[in-house]
Amino acid sequence: MSEITRYPEFGAPGLAEHWQRSLHDGATDCVFLTHAWQRVWWACYGRGELVLLGGRDNADRTMLLPLFFDQGMGYLVGSGASDYLDCVGAGSDELLAALLEHAIADREDFLGLRFYHLPAASPTPARLARLAPGLGLEYVHEEDWIAPRMDMAAGADAALAKRSIRRHHRYFEAHGGVDVAHVRGPEIAARLDPFFAQHR
Repeated sequence: MSEITRYPEFGAPGLAEHWQRSLHDGATDCVFLTHAWQRVWWACYGRGELVLLGGRDNADRTMLLPLFFDQGMGYLVGSGASDYLDCVGAGSDELLAALLEHAIADREDFLGLRFYHLPAASPTPARLARLAPGLGLEYVHEEDWIAPRMDMAAGADAALAKRSIRRHHRYFEAHGGVDVAHVRGPEIAARLDPFFAQHR
């Protein structure tokens, strides 16, 4: 039997630790699924009802399902302004089913769930297709979107090979220079609020 917890908000006690542990075990480990990104996205763009569910399966694997419901439809937090989204973690099918059941239980206006931006390598679409009938749902794969990415390990020269980036790079060099900072983990959280403020 899976153990499910509903967190009332992103600042709930224990959630950040649960999130960090789950994220690194999951198939999709990217900035758009970090606790910091999701928290700031919700503060800037959130609407409807926030539903943050976490759980642990019998093999002690953890998973989080960060959702919001708007006019009867459920979406992954970050939908519409993130390149990649997914469930957070690597729990069993049983755990994912339990999280989904809790999310949709007793919703009189429930219309469905729309999971945007799932990476091609994610196991989640196949799992949703398997689990949908048991939840009384129909799984529909609507379309594929291309999400471009850049290999930063190839260095700045590879990045500047793109004409639009070269143009912006020249502009900033002419108006005060370009500083590049590579940050990871907690350092990113301090930079997210100003980043989102620029995009409101």
